[in-house]
Amino acid sequence: MGLTLDAGITLGPALDSFHSSVHLLEYDKAAFSVLGVTFSAFEVGVLGLLYVSIGTLQVLADGWEKDWCDPATTELYRDRLDIKNVMLSTAILAGYLQTSAQLYAESVPFWQEGLIMAPLALAVWRVFDGTKAGAALGLAMLVGAPVIEFGIIQQLGWWHYPQADLLGPGGIPSWVPWCYCAYTPATANLARHLGCHAS
Repeated sequence: MGLTLDAGITLGPALDSFHSSVHLLEYDKAAFSVLGVTFSAFEVGVLGLLYVSIGTLQVLADGWEKDWCDPATTELYRDRLDIKNVMLSTAILAGYLQTSAQLYAESVPFWQEGLIMAPLALAVWRVFDGTKAGAALGLAMLVGAPVIEFGIIQQLGWWHYPQADLLGPGGIPSWVPWCYCAYTPATANLARHLGCHAS
């Protein structure tokens, strides 16, 4: 999982910069700027752990599901290992995050943005994953990641969302959980690819 960690601490902040560039979130500790975009040293570490967590859980879930799946699902797993699928799913994720950032910058009401981002997240899973294990992990991220982030905001104060409307003051925007859900296929496919070639 070393390469997955490397991707998390490099690619993760680059993707996250779509949101920080429109001031969706503001960093309160260990902030620094690169080419006019603000990051946080804590964010880099958290994203590294996020990538490793998603990758590890996905590989474990894949192993369980493949013990029970039919030949068509087995073929689907092989397709997900392809580097072209990994690169394309990452590019689509970047487009997804850019879209969410643009909607936020244009002051689209959060409930409307959620109605847009939710079906797009489902489409990302369907096209770039499509497995039951991937769906389960995506749902876990949809619920679990915002709770963890809420804990970071409340207990550690590393960053905050100026316009949070979920989980009360000091919470997160209500459409952000869909970004975590959409994040899962690209990260999982990267871990699948790296794990396959490492074995």
